[in-house]
Amino acid sequence: MESGQFWRRTTVASGVALLVWGWCAANARAQSEPAFSYTQGAGCYVGSPLAPGAGPGYTHGWEFVANSRFRVDALAIADTFAAGFNQPHTAYLWTASGTLLRSVSVAAGPNPGGTLGANDYRYFDIDPIELQAGQSYIVSVGWPSIADVFQPGDFFYCANNAINPTFDPRITFTQVRFSGVLNVFPNQVTSANLNLLAACSFRVAPVPPCAGDLNGDRAVTTADLTVFLGQFGTGVPLGTGADFVPTGLVDTADLAFFLGRFGTACP
Repeated sequence: MESGQFWRRTTVASGVALLVWGWCAANARAQSEPAFSYTQGAGCYVGSPLAPGAGPGYTHGWEFVANSRFRVDALAIADTFAAGFNQPHTAYLWTASGTLLRSVSVAAGPNPGGTLGANDYRYFDIDPIELQAGQSYIVSVGWPSIADVFQPGDFFYCANNAINPTFDPRITFTQVRFSGVLNVFPNQVTSANLNLLAACSFRVAPVPPCAGDLNGDRAVTTADLTVFLGQFGTGVPLGTGADFVPTGLVDTADLAFFLGRFGTACP
């Protein structure tokens, strides 16, 4: 074997190893984060008391805009004092127009499962769903009413008393949403009662990388081939675009990697 061939193959192999390492490292950093957090101020807790003429409960929630593509991998229900739930609850993720995307139901009891996080939100995993940049969505939770003061219902912190409320930078909070009916799309809007914001939340997760996907549809198809051919033979910033085997040049090594991924899709 000629020395030049040996160097070329070694360089390609090293590039592939670097690519795999970088992909694994990116996934290792792909952690989920709470959509909303705050420091509780003066003691204040709210629930859904049974008002005269009211139904069996309410639906509390809030609307937000996705600033970038991301995934929601868990819905959260306020479990104030971390004692479990006295009543059953269902959390929902909707489009702004009312299409239900995901939901999770939790039974009453001291051990509801899920994972307890900051601000006493209890997170329940869902089948991850990708939200699109610029689109509006609503997260909500059903909150049953009670009439018996000796059998208290569940409560959540008053967000009006929150200090330094912080939203994940991938979202922008827009408004509080609610309904006077239990477990329905929260079709009413309020700007006065920010307390309802604290009833529920969700977990924000990055979209995992999809090797070979150049047009962002999470599948390696002829559309990506068109993009690849447009970059073939050109220099690009190291590891960007079609430079799958990071050398700064889109060449036959990248073509071999691309063809190995062709026809596949990412979850």
